[in-house]
Amino acid sequence: MKCFRNVSPEKQIELQNQFPAIDDLFDDYNKLGYKNASISVYDHWLTREEAEEQLDKVSDDQQIKHNIKLHSFCCNLTNEVTSYLVKFKGRYKNKVVFKEFLSSSGREKSIIPLEYNYGDKWRFVIVFPSLNLVYFEGSDFTHHFYYRDISGFKVIENIAKQSGVHVL
Repeated sequence: MKCFRNVSPEKQIELQNQFPAIDDLFDDYNKLGYKNASISVYDHWLTREEAEEQLDKVSDDQQIKHNIKLHSFCCNLTNEVTSYLVKFKGRYKNKVVFKEFLSSSGREKSIIPLEYNYGDKWRFVIVFPSLNLVYFEGSDFTHHFYYRDISGFKVIENIAKQSGVHVL
């Protein structure tokens, strides 16, 4: 069963205008007028030593617990605020297509975090038009936001607190 479908052509244009060059955000967000913040299971940026301890030696149980927290955060946020999944299409994966979720169970299934040590290339990306915000699933139990206006962050901070994750 499909979890999402393309938005209408009109909505596609509207979202492309609101979120231009979304595929370049991860590389050069400052140049595009965005700021960034992150959501993490950790309450601070890990030092090299902490990363070696926390990531290189993470147990399967701990990995599951971390992913549950991040998934809970993302589910709670997408329940609270209208969102669209971003897919990269074409031979070079440089064409951005926006998708709408068909159901809450489909949405929850589409935003399950990949394993923490899996590369960033195939992770999910979501846009939140009302918050003018782009959400990238990241690796190492840390996801990333790119935004232009911090006013929507109160919602994010509240949901983060409820979900047991931290805004960095």
